[in-house]
Amino acid sequence: MKDVYIFGSSSLAYKIYDYIRTDSQYRFLGFTLNGEYCNSKKIYGHPLVPFEEISDKGGWFGVINCIGYSKAFSVRQKVDNIIKEKSVPLLSYIHESADIAYDVELGESCLVMKNSVIMLSVKMGDGNIISGASIGHDAVAGDYNWFGYSSVCSGYVKIKGCCFIGVNSTIKNNVTLAEYTTVGAASYVSHDTVKYEVLSPAKTVSLKFNKPYYIK
Repeated sequence: MKDVYIFGSSSLAYKIYDYIRTDSQYRFLGFTLNGEYCNSKKIYGHPLVPFEEISDKGGWFGVINCIGYSKAFSVRQKVDNIIKEKSVPLLSYIHESADIAYDVELGESCLVMKNSVIMLSVKMGDGNIISGASIGHDAVAGDYNWFGYSSVCSGYVKIKGCCFIGVNSTIKNNVTLAEYTTVGAASYVSHDTVKYEVLSPAKTVSLKFNKPYYIK
């Protein structure tokens, strides 16, 4: 059994707590944040302990970094670095329902949530959050990407890093997403992107004879 603190106070942190409280692999010790952000001693009815205090305690425990969503990139990476600088074990979390192929390579500080699927020969870096998404075979992902619920990355997709893939979106086979690509919910991506590109579903405009015309 692993003794763990959850770093964070957002809904993502609560979601991971909700998972691990019934998971026999873990014993939940409390939430933690940098001391300057600890305005109370409890959160969600559980202890909120300054990270500076737990990192000086000694003994064995790990921390799951649950900073995410709007702060999934730069702040999440900074928190990972703070935890590692204190020589505290930085853990990934994998929900027991996740379907992960035997040869998947997964970096540290990843969150693989309920009903996620990661197929054969996938390689993923650090800090990725897979929220009920499906990652196709032979896909490669860099660090600190967010894969939204029911999103699908087909085979041989490359996700460079710090990309946000919205719910119900689909990335076509062999497509490469450049760094900081944002894929809006329900988008279909069939071409390589450039850095900081933002994609959204086509808008339908009614023209003469009621024939649909699609624009980006």
